[in-house]
Amino acid sequence: MFVRSILLTLSLSTLPLTAQTPDPVSSTGFETLPVNFSLVASGITLDGPTTVTDSLVTEGTVATLGAGYVFADGSLQRSANNNTGASANAGLYENRIVSMTPAMPFTEVCFKAGAVQSDVHSISESTQGGACVPGDLGWIIERDQREAETWANARVACLLVGMRLPEPFEWLYSCTNGPSFGMIDMTNDWEWGSNTTTPGRPGTNAGAMVTILGQGGCGQADFNWAAGTVGSALFTYRCVR
Repeated sequence: MFVRSILLTLSLSTLPLTAQTPDPVSSTGFETLPVNFSLVASGITLDGPTTVTDSLVTEGTVATLGAGYVFADGSLQRSANNNTGASANAGLYENRIVSMTPAMPFTEVCFKAGAVQSDVHSISESTQGGACVPGDLGWIIERDQREAETWANARVACLLVGMRLPEPFEWLYSCTNGPSFGMIDMTNDWEWGSNTTTPGRPGTNAGAMVTILGQGGCGQADFNWAAGTVGSALFTYRCVR
């Protein structure tokens, strides 16, 4: 384990060194301390970026007083209720904008400071900066629809770029605010609008059905086949995160 430096007020009389002195230590590097050496103080401050190259074990709690925890994929989590899984519709809406650079033009929609805010982006731009930033409550949605696919293939295509299909709430709100959000062709065709299926048995057919949205207007919705006795339907879609 290597740490750039550590600041503490600790008398050298407590260190297992031959030369004893009452003068306090203000700064010392971990690499100068003996193996298995224990530091005991009421407070220890790490000065500057600290890198731990091995497992870090603590008997107490670990807390952040800053923006939150950043994970390997660049996503920021501020709440234990953070929901960035395949479905963002888990009762209390808790989807957060993450740090990423989508491959297609997109819009960020976020809810902060008592208002709805948005950033319209061109292709290959980052979600960093602007009115909506990583960690904000909201979503990232592609501005244009993708070519028609089965529900399963559409889900796979979104997952391959670190995204998912929109939930009805996200799709409907983006469509209703289409002009200000820079959305394109949201009412020209049916689009897949959910990451979960519903059992369906209309007439003599049976299978799994999924919400479709948009043909003819933002308020238009229906169900169609993800799989079943009549096969799988093909619809356009757009990815969200």
